[in-house]
Amino acid sequence: MSRGCARAWSSSANLGPGFDSLAVAHRAYFDAACVEAEPGPGRVRLNITGPFSKHVGAPNTAEVALESLLRSMGLRYDLRVTLWKGVPVSAGLGGSAASSVAALAAASEALDLGLGPAEVTRIAGAAEEAAAGSPHFDNAAASSFGGLVVVLGDDEEVSVRSFRLDLRLLVLRPLLKPVEQKTKLMRSVLPSSVPFRSHVRDLSRALSLLASLLSGDLRSAGKVMSDETVTPYRAPLVPCFNEVRKALMAEGAYGVAISGAGPSLIALGPEEELERLAAAGLRAYRLCGLEAEAKVVGVAEGFEPLSPSEMSKLMSYSGP
Repeated sequence: MSRGCARAWSSSANLGPGFDSLAVAHRAYFDAACVEAEPGPGRVRLNITGPFSKHVGAPNTAEVALESLLRSMGLRYDLRVTLWKGVPVSAGLGGSAASSVAALAAASEALDLGLGPAEVTRIAGAAEEAAAGSPHFDNAAASSFGGLVVVLGDDEEVSVRSFRLDLRLLVLRPLLKPVEQKTKLMRSVLPSSVPFRSHVRDLSRALSLLASLLSGDLRSAGKVMSDETVTPYRAPLVPCFNEVRKALMAEGAYGVAISGAGPSLIALGPEEELERLAAAGLRAYRLCGLEAEAKVVGVAEGFEPLSPSEMSKLMSYSGP
């Protein structure tokens, strides 16, 4: 029997105007997985533990991704998988992608497959159909490559460009009961078509956001963390979004956006002011009637192997 373990970090997709095409990996949360492999017909047995394990629904993206891996590569192995769920479920933080990326990276270690981030992104992004109702690759790419990713992808081909970013950002997560099939719901409210001028303006925003982030101009990046074609339809379903965004901007944030499908938010601001902005965000949530969690975090790297001892330490912690 062979064994491998790996970790994949959380991520925030869209960043305002970059729907299904921009995402950033961050060190707010992570999932970890261990895979034990032995010759067999291709069964996958999954055990989920960790602080957010009780909220994971079925089918799980990690299981779907591993079954796809075995099938596509013609591998005759049974896999026993332990998934440590450290990314909050249904929070807009790439939790389903982190699970599948960690599991695929662990399987690659166990079976000595040498899977790179491009292969992992393709399989993990396709597995997102289990959580979102359709494949999408932004969060999977961020957790696989790390940094800021630009994604062009469909069922047939996925292209990813990744960029290192040296910055810190604010992640705010309202403490809400997970909504089943939340990503699918949040996609269902989007329009089937948008006005041409709105499309052009959002394209300009996305390009300006990318250029500003890569040049380190966070103030300019924050100014274009908005859009006309997605956020206006999702904002009414994101509790306290407008109130918290208004409070953060009044306190000096450069920009605030819904993280993925929400309800979490991501914000840019002066690095020396992020802790103060975090406190302001929590205060705004409380005034709106919700408790929340705030984290000031750096940009994360891609998936990485874990030693058995590192995984054992995680397994001894089940969270608050």
